[in-house]
Amino acid sequence: MAVRLASSVTRQERTSIMTCARTEEREQVKIGTIGDAKRRYRESAGDAAGYRDLISLLIDSGFRQTLRNDSYFDALVLTEVMYNRTKQSIRSLTGKGGEGFICELMNPFTRALERIHARGGTVKLIVLGDEQPQALCELAKRFSGTLRIAVAKPLSRLQHFIICDSRIVRLEDYHGELSDSTSAHEIKAEVFFNNSEKARMLESFFEAIWSSVSPLTS
Repeated sequence: MAVRLASSVTRQERTSIMTCARTEEREQVKIGTIGDAKRRYRESAGDAAGYRDLISLLIDSGFRQTLRNDSYFDALVLTEVMYNRTKQSIRSLTGKGGEGFICELMNPFTRALERIHARGGTVKLIVLGDEQPQALCELAKRFSGTLRIAVAKPLSRLQHFIICDSRIVRLEDYHGELSDSTSAHEIKAEVFFNNSEKARMLESFFEAIWSSVSPLTS
């Protein structure tokens, strides 16, 4: 994870951020494949606390610069924090592996759905491919009217992304099909905190695709 610090970050916050970043870089050396990243994530409740604190600190400090996400493990932890802070909406464009990714994050994703449902918000997921995401469709039955899912066949390559509460964005680099044996470092992305302009731009793009497909759930 690459961090470029804004001038508004205090000296104490800067020290905390850089310490967490160096620790995370050492941990990434131990993660070879996506399968390794998933196992590491499941075991990381306490070990990754500093990394989670770093992300929360960046969000709370008003950090607006781009943060690089350099691995599948980064992606899991970053998205967990995004889900944990979401109250009103999620928009996500994902590929065939997206269901497996969300299933790894099922607890924070479900808690986010509960908060969004209580506030009358919505979660929309577009899965690029030709197969129905069975586990997510089952979850949509539980959160009928809140979680809506569509499957779309793309005519060209599209970047996958997640938008939470119209202000936090994770925008992935292009990548091929993934499996547990794929290098964890094939998954790279840019993360934008407190950036409503970027979020609105991608939401408009998302809604343009959504309007052209038939949702599996309502």
